[in-house]
Amino acid sequence: EKALRKKMRAVTLLEFLLYLGAAAFVIISALLIYNNVMDSSKTSQAKTQIQTLMSGVRSLYAATGNYSSVSNSVVISAGIPPENMITSSTTLTSPWGGAVTVSGAASTFTVSYANVPQDACVDLLSSGVLNNSNVISVTVGSTTLTNSSDPAAAVTACSAAANNMVFTAR
Repeated sequence: EKALRKKMRAVTLLEFLLYLGAAAFVIISALLIYNNVMDSSKTSQAKTQIQTLMSGVRSLYAATGNYSSVSNSVVISAGIPPENMITSSTTLTSPWGGAVTVSGAASTFTVSYANVPQDACVDLLSSGVLNNSNVISVTVGSTTLTNSSDPAAAVTACSAAANNMVFTAR
C-alpha cells in the first residue's frame, strides 16, 4: 500500500510538471501574440498620424503653397495632429515614443519620425505611402526612396533596429 501511494504521488508530480509546462507555453504564446498585435497597432497609428499631418499641412498652406513657416508649434496650434501625438505645445511623439518633427521649406515640407522600429519602418514604406502623388520621397538614414514598389529597397533602407524616417511632401 505504501509503495502504491508513493507511485501515485510520483505520477501526480509528473502530471503537475506537465500541466505547469503547458500553462507556461500558453502564457508565453499569449504574450508574444499580444506584442505582435501591439506592434501592428502602433504601425497603423503611425500611418494615420502621417496622413493626418500631411493632409492638414497641405490644407493649412493651400492658399500660399509656401511651407517655410511650418513647424510643430504651428501644426499643434492649428489643431492638425491627433491628440495622442501631442506632449506639449511644441512637441509631437510617435507611437514608439520617438520625436516627430514637422518643418518646411519654400515648396516642400517634411514630417520626420525618430526611432522607428525596423519592422514598422519596412511596413510604413511598403504600405504605398510613396504612391501618394503629394509625397516626393522618404529618407531612411542616408537612403532616399522615391518609389515604394520594391520591397527589397524598403528592407535594405530599414536595416537599423531604430530608424529615422523623413517624409518629404508638397
